[in-house]
Amino acid sequence: MKDITAAIGEDVSDTSKGRRVETTRSRLQALVKEGRLIEDPTAWFAIAPTGAGNRRQEGAGE
Repeated sequence: MKDITAAIGEDVSDTSKGRRVETTRSRLQALVKEGRLIEDPTAWFAIAPTGAGNRRQEGAGE
């Protein structure tokens, strides 16, 4: 998670005490809920297949 946090320009120094990493984790989990990312059980994130978000949103109102 720390590498993703650094890649998007967030502070990962010891002075941030991990707050930015947790913020990044929350952002990624929100993208999973939107269907833009997928997450496996060990907190690995990947870009969702094309159209996955549309299928998820269509089924959300059921």
